[in-house]
Amino acid sequence: RSPFTRFHRYQRNTYENPKKEEVETKVIKQKDYKNEKERVQKEVENMKSMSIPTFIEFYDYENDNDTQKIYMEYADQGTLENKIAQMKKEGKDFNTEEIFDYLIDILLALYTLNKKGIIHRDIKSENILLKTEKINEKNVTIAKLSDLGLGRQIEGVSGAYTTCGTAYYVCPEIAAGEKKYSYNADIWSLGIVLYELITKNKPWFDPKMSTSEFFQFVVDNKYPPLPENTDPRLKYLVKIMLKKDPERRANCEDILTLDFMYQKIIELIEKCNWKENETFKKILEDLEKWLSNRDKVKNEKYIKEIQEAKGLFSEYSAAEPLLQPQLFLAASQRPSRKR
Repeated sequence: RSPFTRFHRYQRNTYENPKKEEVETKVIKQKDYKNEKERVQKEVENMKSMSIPTFIEFYDYENDNDTQKIYMEYADQGTLENKIAQMKKEGKDFNTEEIFDYLIDILLALYTLNKKGIIHRDIKSENILLKTEKINEKNVTIAKLSDLGLGRQIEGVSGAYTTCGTAYYVCPEIAAGEKKYSYNADIWSLGIVLYELITKNKPWFDPKMSTSEFFQFVVDNKYPPLPENTDPRLKYLVKIMLKKDPERRANCEDILTLDFMYQKIIELIEKCNWKENETFKKILEDLEKWLSNRDKVKNEKYIKEIQEAKGLFSEYSAAEPLLQPQLFLAASQRPSRKR
């Protein structure tokens, strides 16, 4: 448990911000934990540096004796955790396109963090907020990553050295006691969220276990199979995100440059009118360069991935040929973005 206490986490108030909207207030009591002040200020600075529509926007913060208040963008639909619980209670499922949209929203925010040298380290459904935005006269739900209280900046790819995050979302290398980890620790956590979106359950869950017992349980056991009717592209994503070996686990670029994902990024940016956002422009430029290099070089990693993907999708090809995505298109077949 964090040493500071949070109050009114999703409570609206009338704080004035540049957009003249109501905001969320995160209140941190520091009476007995004065050394937390630096940590809070770090979270504020990390949040201020984010300029992407899929990350909760920071407005301001203030100190009041032993209390620090952070004012941020208000998300009217609350947390993804609550949305999943609501869908489960009502016996409903998220549709495939909804899952893809939420996943891409968070991956784009995570990619932006990684480019700044930051690991989030506490990705979970509770830290993903849903906001209704009116775009082209239609209400669109945007998933937004929040809460950088545990974010850590690292140098290059050398890794971070502290254990943190919520137990159910912690990657196996940390669960096994390793102190060194890198950016794709967040991919594991997001893979758990993706599994939740598909099944409305966590892949590993036993409230009776101690934390150490649970960590060992994750290390020793596979995740339960996804429902048979799960879109094969989602099955593939869960598989490459929940690789226990971090060397074999996908990273943001691996996922965003899968051709069916790249196509969906283009479609989502068009749908949400994000074409002029400078951060998204830079992301697309990065991905296009990465795709171009991949087209030029026949890397054994991609050959192996193609073979693995073909095996995964083959069972669907006869009955549902349209569900068989092309993961690696020729450059001439790849969707282009309007400039």
